[in-house]
Amino acid sequence: MGMTDLAAGFITAAAIKGPCRVATPGVNIALKGLAVLDAITLIDGDRVLVKDQTAKHENGIWIARAGNWERAGDFDSNKEVTRGTRVFVTDGFASANTEWWVSSLNPVPVGTGSITFAQASTAGAAVPPARKVEAGEGLSGGGDLTQNRTLRLDIAGLDALGEVDPVSDYVAVVDASDSGKQKKALAGLIAAAGSVPSSREITARTGLSGGGVLADDIGLALDLSEVTAKTNINFATDQIALHDPAAPGPARSPVPTFVDDMAKRRAAGSDALALAAAGARADILVQEEAVALAGATTDSTITIPVGAIILAVSTRVTAAITGAASFDVGTSDDGDTFAATLPTGAGSTNIGSVGTGVFNVARAVRFTANGGNFTGGVVRVALIYIRITPPTS
Repeated sequence: MGMTDLAAGFITAAAIKGPCRVATPGVNIALKGLAVLDAITLIDGDRVLVKDQTAKHENGIWIARAGNWERAGDFDSNKEVTRGTRVFVTDGFASANTEWWVSSLNPVPVGTGSITFAQASTAGAAVPPARKVEAGEGLSGGGDLTQNRTLRLDIAGLDALGEVDPVSDYVAVVDASDSGKQKKALAGLIAAAGSVPSSREITARTGLSGGGVLADDIGLALDLSEVTAKTNINFATDQIALHDPAAPGPARSPVPTFVDDMAKRRAAGSDALALAAAGARADILVQEEAVALAGATTDSTITIPVGAIILAVSTRVTAAITGAASFDVGTSDDGDTFAATLPTGAGSTNIGSVGTGVFNVARAVRFTANGGNFTGGVVRVALIYIRITPPTS
């Protein structure tokens, strides 16, 4: 015997319930509000099959409302539900056209105990196991339906194309953004991938030779004969092209910076002042250090090397000296070898204090306080000397 649902306007029974618009897609939901469920936007009065609640007593057929939902009139007591009661779902991404049945044991405890649902067998004619799925061109796998079958791409199964026509040939493309299958002209695919036609030409300009069309590999080379000779150099603005193997890559340097760097290399002994064929050489070197003064004497960490010919030891007071009335510059053997009674004020200098000849023992530069010990102050000292290297062969 059936019953009439006056609100929904259809006749229902314990065995078969009126259809639901959507079902819960395997997740627990809040039984209130008109939300989106299984890709369906609910409207007031929609019948919803709720089958996946964590609290199983909440499962059943519900009427969607803007506020709290209510149980459907044909599924609100155990007199209207039995084991095997079926309900059909019409819409939804995962549950459209599916049928579900109550799998709980009788009596079904609507609203008080666990209610479970299972999916009914798919309706329709059975497919005979002798039916085959055959792999076509470019695919492998398949077979009869006595078991699950798999198809896979098999490029080796495609016919080899003797020559590609970029204008008329196509490439199959799967668009990941919309899960669609498309085709694209080969010429367009090559352009999109950043390739260029072989007719494109590379032209060598000023300072270079070579180049040509890209039908083959091409080469470019530096060609200084193509560069216009400069009659004079603007020391302030002109620049010099360089290749830095450490970077690596091309670089440029303003002329004054280049000249200054070369001078520093010479001062550091990297470039010889004079060089003989057998390896004998002379280098002018400069060492600098800022020395903080304290006590009766203070030694620098830079030393006069063995065999050095001293040209000068110059000083500049960079922070006013305190405690001493004046100071001398020399070595541990001779405290005023290079200068004596120098002023202590900040900015005072002693330029080009000419020293002695060859030093046979390495020594530090020593600062000696006069009229009291050093209690503070900083002096920058510059050691300028010639280094002699004997012939190497």
